[in-house]
Amino acid sequence: MSKYEIMLILDPTSDEKVISEIVKSTFKSKEAQIEKMERTDLAYEINKSKTANYFVVNVSATGDEINEFTRKSNITKSIWRIMSINLDTEKGLQRKPKKFRKHNPERMNQENNSNSENKIPKRKSFNSEQTKTEKVKKDKK
Repeated sequence: MSKYEIMLILDPTSDEKVISEIVKSTFKSKEAQIEKMERTDLAYEINKSKTANYFVVNVSATGDEINEFTRKSNITKSIWRIMSINLDTEKGLQRKPKKFRKHNPERMNQENNSNSENKIPKRKSFNSEQTKTEKVKKDKK
């Protein structure tokens, strides 16, 4: 069994009972946790409504149970959107952030001084206007 996090957007007029009934009927394990989020504003209108109820369900389940939950929630009219994430296979959530080196100006100066002995002369930068005028002068001659 894998751990899943399911996010639901529910019609603001409906109740949490809708989700709890589907969760109880679908998942055999009683470890399902239903949490109501505080946010109620939508980024865009769904069914001519600018507000909705957000719910997060954390559960240990098999893939077949998640498919069945998705099927039942798609049938229910009061559940507008659903997104499920498998937390065991999602590698980005468990990865530690990279460590970056601190900026050390003294080290940068040391590197620049060591490279100054083997300096390669810089190329001349050409301005596009200069090259055009040079071409015109050559054409006139």
